[in-house]
This record gives sequence, C-alpha cells and structure tokens, in this order.
Amino acid sequence: MSNISGVLKVGEAQAAMRAIATRQRGPALVYYGLLCGLMILGGLGGAAVDILLNPPDAHMGFAIGLMVGSVLYVLFCRRITLSRFRKRLSARGISLDLPLNMEVTPNALAYTVGDVQQRAKWNAVTELFQSHGYWIFLVQSSPWFAPKHFFADAPAERSFVEAALARMGEEAKRRSSDAVNFIEG
Repeated sequence: MSNISGVLKVGEAQAAMRAIATRQRGPALVYYGLLCGLMILGGLGGAAVDILLNPPDAHMGFAIGLMVGSVLYVLFCRRITLSRFRKRLSARGISLDLPLNMEVTPNALAYTVGDVQQRAKWNAVTELFQSHGYWIFLVQSSPWFAPKHFFADAPAERSFVEAALARMGEEAKRRSSDAVNFIEG
C-alpha cells in the first residue's frame, strides 16, 4: 500500500481545475473565442436595433462596454469568488484547512478529505495526470487531488504514482501519459 497525507487549504487546487476544465470544454482559446464571438454578435445585434430605432445617434459604446466587462468578469471572477468564499467560511468559523489522505490499496483508491471518505474501485479510475502541482485522479469524471507538496521527495512521489498505475486498467494507463512518462523518465 502507498499513501499520502497532509493539509489541503480550501480552494488550493483551483489552478489545477483549469486542466480538468480543458478536458470538459476543450481548449481555452476556442472557449474564449466562442464567448467573445457571441458577445460581439450580440453587441452588433443590439447596436443594429439601436440604429434602426434611433438612427441619428447609435450607442455602440454601451455594447462595447458590455463586451469588455463580460470578458473581464470571466477572466477575474474565479479569483474574486474564491477570495470571498474563503472570507465567508472564515467568518462563520469554518476551518479553511482540511486534512487529506489518499491511499492506494490493492482493490481501491481511498480518498479522505476532512470527515468525508470515498473509495473507488480501480476500474472507476479513468486517468491520472499532473497539473499545477497536483496529481489528479479522474474517478468517473470527478477529480481527486494528490498535492505534490505532500510527498517527502521525488522517489516517494514516483513510488506513489507507480503504485497507482500498477492497479489501473490498460485503457486508463493509455490515457495517463503524464504518469507513465513521469515513471519512465
């Protein structure tokens, strides 16, 4: 058996969520391009209606401002929301530190965060990859985080990843090229 444990801060893994989001929605450039394109079309449509209803002085500035504000919201909202979330939890006396333990057993991956315990049979683990300082196990599309700073050293990290890969199915191993390359390199 192989395991890691330590303290996870609420929202700590937020940066690693980008890698999961990319797997869900596709490349960020396409996502934001589509978002901006739809906003521009909406803005132009609104301006066209404005010109038809009020030809002498069209108000394009409002539409452009709306688009710029929307893009800024998308880019900075996650940080602001996380900060406000932490403050609200703290104000209510809820700890921002959660003990995390992850254990690789012969039959399952065990994941405990605070007082929540989960177990996943190895056939439910569909991928293992790294992102922003975390090993992320996708367990039936839900991310389970193994912070790299929990490992004592590189050999301990390699041993943990190797133990997990040894129990994962062949399809999951093929999808886990990060982990396989880490072990081989």
